[in-house]
Amino acid sequence: MREPLASTVHVVIVVFSCSIHVSVPIAVLVTAVAAALRILWLHQQHALKVVNESEGDDETSAPLALKTDGPSAEAKPPRALHGARVAFTGIALGADAMAQDKKRMYYTLEVAPFDGGAPWTLHRSYRDFRALRSTLLATSLYFQHLSFPPRSPLGHAFVNHTKRSQGLLAFVTYIVQHEVLSQLPSVIAFFAVPEVAPLALYVPHPHERDGGDQDRLPNEQRAMVAQLQQQLDHDELFSCPIMLARHLQATSWSLPEAQARVQSIVAWRAANVPPSFDMDVLATELATGKLYVADFLAADNSALAIVKLYKENTWSAEHYVSNIKYTIEHGLRRVSPAHKMLVVIDFTNYSLTYCPDMSAFQDFVHMVEKYYIEHLGAIYLVDLPWLYAKMLHMIKPLLNATTRSKLTMVKSSNLKSLAAVLSTTDLLRHVGPAPTFELDVATYLKPF
Repeated sequence: MREPLASTVHVVIVVFSCSIHVSVPIAVLVTAVAAALRILWLHQQHALKVVNESEGDDETSAPLALKTDGPSAEAKPPRALHGARVAFTGIALGADAMAQDKKRMYYTLEVAPFDGGAPWTLHRSYRDFRALRSTLLATSLYFQHLSFPPRSPLGHAFVNHTKRSQGLLAFVTYIVQHEVLSQLPSVIAFFAVPEVAPLALYVPHPHERDGGDQDRLPNEQRAMVAQLQQQLDHDELFSCPIMLARHLQATSWSLPEAQARVQSIVAWRAANVPPSFDMDVLATELATGKLYVADFLAADNSALAIVKLYKENTWSAEHYVSNIKYTIEHGLRRVSPAHKMLVVIDFTNYSLTYCPDMSAFQDFVHMVEKYYIEHLGAIYLVDLPWLYAKMLHMIKPLLNATTRSKLTMVKSSNLKSLAAVLSTTDLLRHVGPAPTFELDVATYLKPF
């Protein structure tokens, strides 16, 4: 805000100075009119900026939706720039930098995203930096970075490129650390932010040939996945490279940390996930259709676990946890090509009569948070009564920060917020006041 105010004061001083020689009253009148026009213009620019940002938010905040009903796919959103680390790695004449203008000096920047993804490199001239600064000054009230390396009237041969690089680095660092500026289209274009890689979220099932989309990972990361895979005991789920890549990414691609983490999970799975489940126990647990994997996928190929608390029919904590394990394993190993799962909990007609055993519930929460959290997407609470929404705050201390961030409350009467995530028509076949889906237990249950 400081920059627009400073320019307004400058306009007022210039107008008053130019008209004072006529008379003081006329100078005051003309200056007041000029100031009013300037303020009106700033107000219009701010209104336009708010509209543009609102439209931009609608476009950039929508979850990634991959079409599954045809070969074509919508344009994918750019990767997140906010919080990225920017480093100047060199400077070269345009001819050497393979740039369009052969006579200009180009600075080489390496941008490493905050989420630990692969960095990218770009070349920008001093003129490009100045153009970005001018654009932000003219279009954004959020831009307040006033220091900027000045131009040299004698050409780039007389420029102190070390000092200029430091100034430009401070400029771009300010932008990428700013939550709003880093999302502006002009900034995204300047940094040539690549699209979200469609893959690192899909690799074939274990019984299929590896490769395909996995090959799009950088060579270094693919080598780390392969090395981690060689160091693990055999596990059907973790023989999928994408599972290992997900844990490597969660540890910022630290191989020792990821190895310790995955080895503990594989050891737990060997001791606690049975090679085969008791089908009779599961058939009893599933008789009312209280917990199962839906017959459709989310937009990102995640499986959907449908939980209907009001259909609780047994009270054995051991059987309760066994059914949960089967549902998760069935969804991750057989249903979801991305080996991920969303959870939809339907609170229609719910009362405390159906509340599960708290010790079993705590075991379930601990199991999910420690051993499945990297493969669990959002948790949607459908038609949660306001009283239980208050009670949810009592349960939240049992959950870690990651799990809490996944909780989302929605109404079955208004599922617009989920339209980009999954088919709301299909979802309403399973949840809400009038579901039509009937679970065929005999067809659904398949031994591992």
